[in-house]
Amino acid sequence: MSTVNRVVIHARALERFRRRTGKPAAQILRDAGMTAADLKAGLSGAGFTLADLERMAEALGTTTRDLATASTVLTAAESLRCPPS
Repeated sequence: MSTVNRVVIHARALERFRRRTGKPAAQILRDAGMTAADLKAGLSGAGFTLADLERMAEALGTTTRDLATASTVLTAAESLRCPPS
């Protein structure tokens, strides 16, 4: 699957926003109109479409920009902690 026009989001960023809502993950997925398989595919490297990301952000009570920013920060932090291979 092509990652053109798809956004990669860090799993910990999604979890951080999910915890803030106090909702179970299953409820967030229902609210976003996604399945667990959709989430797994998106997190495994396929990324999410902008429409997916917008629905997820709405279900999480945040914005796409905040999700993308949190994801970028977490990815950068991980790269600083781990020496390049």
